[in-house]
Amino acid sequence: MAYKDYSWTTKEQIKLYAQAWMPDGQVKAVLVLLHGLGEHSGRYLNVATMLNREGYARLGLDLRGHGKSEGPRGHFSFEEALDDMDLLISKAQKISPGTPIYLYGHSLGGNLVLYYAMKRLPTSLQGIIVTGPALGTGSPIPGWKLSLAKLMKGINPTMTMDNGLDVTGLSRNPNVVSAYKSDPLVYPLVSVRLGWDLIQSGHWLIEHAAEYPSIPLLIMQGSADRIVDPAATEKFVKNAKGNITFRLWQGDYHELHNEPNRDEVFNVMLHWLNETSLPKAKAAV
Repeated sequence: MAYKDYSWTTKEQIKLYAQAWMPDGQVKAVLVLLHGLGEHSGRYLNVATMLNREGYARLGLDLRGHGKSEGPRGHFSFEEALDDMDLLISKAQKISPGTPIYLYGHSLGGNLVLYYAMKRLPTSLQGIIVTGPALGTGSPIPGWKLSLAKLMKGINPTMTMDNGLDVTGLSRNPNVVSAYKSDPLVYPLVSVRLGWDLIQSGHWLIEHAAEYPSIPLLIMQGSADRIVDPAATEKFVKNAKGNITFRLWQGDYHELHNEPNRDEVFNVMLHWLNETSLPKAKAAV
């Protein structure tokens, strides 16, 4: 397994940080990963290791304002993120020319990759993997927070507030929670603009799910997730059409890749990756 990190500059002159793990030998495909709110791509080393072992490369971006990327901490707009994803996919194509490209998004990243697929209609993607997408919050957002975000998103969009994440709901493995709490690159605040865009895009994705394009999609959700709303994920799947595979993991928390049964989760993912070239109907795995 070979490792390399990268930095690219956006049109706004913000330097984005990314890191790639490449398998030994021929690369089957490149999975471009987008992480969750307040975290960074470095928390997915176990995913990279699993993918590399099976011949898949993983390119992970630190979203602007997150991890080692530049930008106001905890802040970006969704339109900026879509532009950054265009740039990231073009870079992935250069890193491994002629290799199929997949998007893989978790939580906030899961929302973003679905939003990107439906807004930009990319033709270069082989498929999309989504886990625990942030289409709805696990608990209601206080009314004052919503009112403040709505008021301030145009006046002072980089203004931040606590993101309200219940970090004990990340994983049933307490070591994962402890590592998250002590991670210096984890940031617990979110800007009013990012928070507002995230909420509104979740509503929009569910309402427009029937417009999801014909890109193979694997979407997985923990039934005991209390950081995002599992019912919102199920609504999206119910309303969507096309080549969609859905798996609800009974009793699992938010980060399926960090749950005690993660090997089972990885096996489902790998099976789907190996089968995406075949016709599929919406079904449970």
